[in-house]
Amino acid sequence: MGNQLVYLLLGSIITVSLINLIMFVTRSKWKERFNEISLSFILASLCGFTITIIPTMALVIQGVIELSLGNILPFLLHCLYSLTLFFITFLIMGFFGKKKINADHLQKRNVHIHLILSVVVSSFILVFTYYITLSHTPTLILKKDNSFYSLLLLIGTIYTTIRIFEHIQMDQSLLGREVSLIKNISLFAMISIAICSVVYCFIDGLFLHNSFLMNTIEASSVLLLFLITITYIEDQFTHQQEKLKEKHTELKVQEQHYRSLFDYNPDAIYTLDLKGNFTAFNPSAVPLTGYSLEELYKRKIKDLIVPEEIPYVLEKYENVKQGNTANFETAILTKDHTIVNLDITAFTIKVDNKITGVYGIAQDITAEKQAQEQIEYLAYHDELTGLLNRRRIKNEMESLIEKDGEQLATIVIDVDLFKDINDHLGHTYGDHLLQLVAKRMQEAIGERGFIARLGGDEFLICIPSIENHEEVRNEITSIQDSMKDIFILGEYYKEISLSIGVSFYPKDGKDFNTLIRHADMAMYEVKRDGRDSYMEYSPSFAEKNVSKIVLFEDLKKAIEENQLLLHFQPKYGLAHNQIEGVETLVRWKHPEKGMISPGEFIPLAEESDLIIQLGNWVLKEACYQYKVWEQQSYINFHLSINISPKQFLHPDFTDNIIQVLEETGMSPLKLDLEITESLAIENTESTIEKIQILKQYGIQISMDDFGTGYTSLSYLSMFPLDRIKIDRSFIQYLPDNKDHKAIVQSILTVAKNLNIRVTAEGVETQAQLALLHQLQCEEVQGFYFSKPVPPDSLLAHWNAQLMSM
Repeated sequence: MGNQLVYLLLGSIITVSLINLIMFVTRSKWKERFNEISLSFILASLCGFTITIIPTMALVIQGVIELSLGNILPFLLHCLYSLTLFFITFLIMGFFGKKKINADHLQKRNVHIHLILSVVVSSFILVFTYYITLSHTPTLILKKDNSFYSLLLLIGTIYTTIRIFEHIQMDQSLLGREVSLIKNISLFAMISIAICSVVYCFIDGLFLHNSFLMNTIEASSVLLLFLITITYIEDQFTHQQEKLKEKHTELKVQEQHYRSLFDYNPDAIYTLDLKGNFTAFNPSAVPLTGYSLEELYKRKIKDLIVPEEIPYVLEKYENVKQGNTANFETAILTKDHTIVNLDITAFTIKVDNKITGVYGIAQDITAEKQAQEQIEYLAYHDELTGLLNRRRIKNEMESLIEKDGEQLATIVIDVDLFKDINDHLGHTYGDHLLQLVAKRMQEAIGERGFIARLGGDEFLICIPSIENHEEVRNEITSIQDSMKDIFILGEYYKEISLSIGVSFYPKDGKDFNTLIRHADMAMYEVKRDGRDSYMEYSPSFAEKNVSKIVLFEDLKKAIEENQLLLHFQPKYGLAHNQIEGVETLVRWKHPEKGMISPGEFIPLAEESDLIIQLGNWVLKEACYQYKVWEQQSYINFHLSINISPKQFLHPDFTDNIIQVLEETGMSPLKLDLEITESLAIENTESTIEKIQILKQYGIQISMDDFGTGYTSLSYLSMFPLDRIKIDRSFIQYLPDNKDHKAIVQSILTVAKNLNIRVTAEGVETQAQLALLHQLQCEEVQGFYFSKPVPPDSLLAHWNAQLMSM
């Protein structure tokens, strides 16, 4: 009995050690160091030794063989036989490849494989045991009962062993559970005891012996191994159920999150199959398209796209089906045939790494497109008449001159005595008259030429590809004839006449500015001669500009002798209804002619470099005045000064600004320089460079008269501006003009997103102020608050504000 227990102990120790060694070799990094043949040899050696040592130990314990040097060679030969057999088996397994462990191994079809494998291995163990025993004693009795019983128990042992190994590996690789070392050793010990006891009893039966202890251990160990296997599998199954429940809960939460994003997204979300059929929509698709969900499911994507966009959209769709992501704009036709502009983001739907459809998000950008189109339209068209503006017709004429070089006519037209109409009937009737005049001009010219409104009551017509001057005279006669019918302005009836000047390319000029200036000179000659006629430009007109030359010389003298004055118009912040800045405006008090309008002398200065001298004088005097104010009161507003393009583009401009600030002692943080939008767009790089230099000193930069026909909102992001000033032409007809309101609102929105303050110019009524306050405009300026006033009046107004705070 003692020998039998020693056998079981030694057999278990050896077997458990070898099993752990096998698992270490097959699962650790050591496996990567061996090739297939080397690894097969190592495993075959361990298995062969195990299969040989167990029956050999049983024979020693039963006294069949003795522990002697003479029996070592037979033992080694037996090990070699089993090693060879296992080595060949492992190589064959390696040739057919190894199967990945997954949950399918628990399925029924694998049970048959396990049973077959258990029968083969069990039969081999018993046959090899019989062979070893027979090699030591030829007198053996192989009884069917003993063989069958031993085979049955060994099959059960091997089968449960395979299942235990499989589930341990599943715990580690699929479920992420590590089996403890104690549990491993306990399982392997039970397997060892079962195998050792079965082999012992089988050998015992060959000699017709019967050990009650070993038979009991044999049956009990196999039975216990079955129970352990069932318990282990049940525990693993329970763990799998818990994991599946957790996964189900997680998937349910994720699905609810997805459904929330899908159902409550304000943008339309849809899915398509690979044939372009709609497979899903969120509720936002219904109001966007006008179709019900049932109607949408019956349509393909091409059924909604506007016809001209279908090839483009289908091309994008095909591109997405290749695994790419697309973002593009297109348009659809709703159920009531309304066109809706969309911004679409589309990407693939993948299931098991296979593309099964397309997922799309459609955002309605119709309002934004319409606003942008309106802004772009106004950038090149006159808001009042719908005609081209100065910039657009300049582009057209320059293009004609550069491309064709053919003779063209430049016709400048001014409505005679239009100021009287505005003064007596009001601006509303004046604007209506300009609209009617523009319409009649369009009818008279047709497609023969380009018509633009330059501003006020001045129009410009360009007639290209003319053969002779008589052709132009006929067109002018048509225009004059179209104006002969009485204009009906509400309850008023008005007759008008036109003063018309003409210049020709290339005879009278070879660029836009020269042609328009010469045509303008001819038009003013008509006015001097009594209006209601036309005149072609003549070089002799230059002789009649002596008065302009005299005025120019007087202006130079005025700058030198300090005949100029500065007035200031306050700008109010709507947040606190207080002065936040003042705009500097120059006035000229001529010693003989009295006050001369800036509209007369500033354009004259701009025709030459005198504007630079004038601008520098204004800059220095305004900064000195600011310091005077600071000495007289507590000043907390910025000083705005208009900068002409020529002054800004002068190479010494930035140095001069810094020099004036140092000389006057004014803080650069309080200085705001107003530049024109035409300057910024036509000289983008140098403008940005100089602005960046000025802003390093803390000087503020504003864009004046924004929206007068040059700049698109998209240009604002290019310049590091502090504020923009909306031109008074957009404020004048608020709050009644919806188009102007939309433009002002768009400008405010874009400027706010770019962190640019906005000043509205020309505020003259309480209604305009209320609307601007509602639209969250930061600053306002206009006659509603104050006209431009002298320095002392401005300071008095500021001090009065301080007293009221």
